[in-house]
Amino acid sequence: MAWYHRKVNEERSGLYTMSQLERSMCVSTELIKQLIERRLLQSFKRGEKESRYIPAKSVDEFKERYVLFTKLSQQSGLELHEIRPLFEAHKIKAIDHKLPKEERYMNRISYRYDLVNVKETSALVGAMGD
Repeated sequence: MAWYHRKVNEERSGLYTMSQLERSMCVSTELIKQLIERRLLQSFKRGEKESRYIPAKSVDEFKERYVLFTKLSQQSGLELHEIRPLFEAHKIKAIDHKLPKEERYMNRISYRYDLVNVKETSALVGAMGD
C-alpha cells in the first residue's frame, strides 16, 4: 500500500514525474530532458531512487510562455511545412534558431507572444488546451 500512497500524494502535490509529463504534454522524454537541462523547466530529485520531479507551476509557466510547433500543427490540422511559410512571413523564429543544428531542441518551440500577435494564429494559440 505504501506505493499507492506515494503515487496519490505525488499526484496531489502538483508534481510530475518525467513519464507523467511525457504523457501529459505528448512529447518525448528526450525533449523534457532538454527543457530541464536548458532550464526552461525546473526539476529536482527526491526519494530513495532520486526520481526527477517537475513542479506543475514550472510546466504551467512553460506553457504560458512557449508553444510547441507540433502542438500547433495538431491543433490546426496543418502540417509543419504548411505552417512554416506563415512563420517566415511574420519573422517568427524558433527559440533555438541561432544554435547549431546538433544543439537544437528535438521539437521546434516558439514564444507564445510572437504567435498571439499574428492574426492568422492568435485565435488558434489562444484556444490551445496545451
